[in-house]
Amino acid sequence: MPNEWVWAITRYGSDRLIGVVGLTPEGSTAELGYWLSPAWWGRGVMTEAAQVVIDYGFTALGLPFLTSGYFADNSASGRVLQKLGFIPIGSTKRSCLARGVDVASIDMRLDKPDHPLLARPFTAR
Repeated sequence: MPNEWVWAITRYGSDRLIGVVGLTPEGSTAELGYWLSPAWWGRGVMTEAAQVVIDYGFTALGLPFLTSGYFADNSASGRVLQKLGFIPIGSTKRSCLARGVDVASIDMRLDKPDHPLLARPFTAR
């Protein structure tokens, strides 16, 4: 996608695509988005990959905060964002390409940490 920062997620030592994670610019900030193959759910893969992208957004891009969101019926995605430090800021409906309709979603926000190393603890499974 033009004007977006998107990375492939692969297995260690392989070029097999198992997911993607990226940042979409939105004015002075960006939105974190991701997708992961269901075969890899529940293993901490997305939490680890998203943490690297978040740190890139704050350090290399100098973003003051990030936004993200998840479909209300996808609590696992919400847990990923919570582990990363995102907090809920509201709810809305988002277009879901896979379903072809608007779906209830939870809007999230993560402010840039004050610590210069930007490390935020998370628990990978």
